[in-house]
Parts: sequence; C-alpha cells; structure tokens
Amino acid sequence: NKEDPEKCVIETTVKAATGQGSPLDKMYEEALRQTCEQIVITSAHPRTCIQVIVQVESEDGAILAVMKNAMCLALMDAGIPMRSMFAGVSCVEQENGELMWDPTADEEEESTAKYTFVYENSKNNAIYVHCTGESTIEQYVLA
Repeated sequence: NKEDPEKCVIETTVKAATGQGSPLDKMYEEALRQTCEQIVITSAHPRTCIQVIVQVESEDGAILAVMKNAMCLALMDAGIPMRSMFAGVSCVEQENGELMWDPTADEEEESTAKYTFVYENSKNNAIYVHCTGESTIEQYVLA
C-alpha cells in the first residue's frame, strides 16, 4: 500500500464472476481509479487508502458503465466526500450507423464500435470516455 501525506490513495480491484482476472479487468480497474481520483476529495483524508472492490456477479452488456454507477453509489453510501455525483452510460454503433443506448452483451458483440461515457452531474460534462472499435469522428460526436 502506498501512503501520501497530502491526500488519500485510491485502490481499485475488479473480481471476475468466475476464474482468474483478465487483462480487461486490469483496464477496468484503471478506469475506475481514474474516475474515482477525479471525483473524490482526496485531500479530506490524507494518509489513508480508499479501496474500491467490484465483484462482477453476472454480465449482460455495458459492464464498464454499470461498474462506474455502482462505484458512485458505494462511495455515497460510505460517506466519502466527492466533488459531485457521476453516472456512466454505454452505447454502441450498429453496422447501419445507428446508435443504441444501454446495449446487451449480444448487441455489443454485433456492433462496430462501443462507447462508455461518464458524466459529472454538477457540471454536466464528460469526465471519462472509453471507445473501442471502428467509428468516424462524426459518429463519436453524435454519441
């Protein structure tokens, strides 16, 4: 564990429903940590560690957005001071170019691109964006 005399340290862990963790789980952990560090008022608890552990019980699409939303609720429930609340949302771009919000795992598999956005409620701006797949700048802006 690291210790910082000026602020708290945030650690994130993603545990798969079954089996060993994957490289994708490590990406999820980093994505959760980045959002948490932006939102949590880390100076309120120097020399401490906030551990966020996400246990995936089942998955049917939009998992990163679901994890981010669960993390926000857990931080609120724990009374962790935050700059604002946040919410995650996912969408996919279908082969015909249309966007579909809150996709299932099958819809994600059939899509050409997948987006996850996290918005801060107090300023209504995106604080995290993750894109995978092939898309155009126009489609990204539309999403």
